[in-house]
Amino acid sequence: SDLSLPHRRIFVVTTAALPWRTGTSVNPLLRALYLTRGRAKGYVTLMLPWLTHRQDRVSLYGAQSSFDDGDVGKNMQLMWIQK
Repeated sequence: SDLSLPHRRIFVVTTAALPWRTGTSVNPLLRALYLTRGRAKGYVTLMLPWLTHRQDRVSLYGAQSSFDDGDVGKNMQLMWIQK
């Protein structure tokens, strides 16, 4: 497939996300950002994991980095991108 075609819709799927700062979380985020260049808004989607149960999120991320809902996590991703 030719990812350089600007009309193609691209989905980047990952198994990890911020607040982890590992290659598994950061690389897909940066790849998705790169792929947005030259494309209209909405043509690149970054799909992130979400743990339904709060206790699972606290166990995995820790109390300091656990989000109560997906919007808080999304906003954290956006703030990290803007830095």
